[in-house]
Amino acid sequence: MNEKNNSLKRKLLPLILTVLVLVADQITKWLITEYIPPYTVGFNFFDGILRIIHVYNTGAAFSMGDSLSEIFRIALLGVLPLVVLILVMVVYFRSNDFTYFQRWAGK
Repeated sequence: MNEKNNSLKRKLLPLILTVLVLVADQITKWLITEYIPPYTVGFNFFDGILRIIHVYNTGAAFSMGDSLSEIFRIALLGVLPLVVLILVMVVYFRSNDFTYFQRWAGK
């Protein structure tokens, strides 16, 4: 039973880190929407090399899908990734074939 608990802990650790990163991402997005006016530079770092700017993106990465209808965008950018994520999680937890490094690299 102890071996099974250790295996579960090894599987959960990369997922916990992933969740923490996602939570931090959402908190920073919320802070930007609350405290930086739209389409303005909120902060400059390293002499303007890195800037925090409040912009909107209605699509996915680089506004891909922003011209799609709302229902198709929800299906393509919301439901489909969720289905794929569920399938990946099923394989991830059912398989013991992944090495320690593969479990971390998959994140």
